[in-house]
Amino acid sequence: MTAIIEEILPGHLVRVLTSLNLAKEFHADQAAAAVIAMVDKTIPQLSAMRLKDC
Repeated sequence: MTAIIEEILPGHLVRVLTSLNLAKEFHADQAAAAVIAMVDKTIPQLSAMRLKDC
């Protein structure tokens, strides 16, 4: 999935979160956790900071 997005939007930070197993929690407005994986090892800290602000 990320390869297709990177091909369409070169040079952009690409993150993909897919997780149907959390759908019940999201729907019930409950806390949930997920794992996000990326190829570029320099980006996870930036991503974590941005997600923290959400």
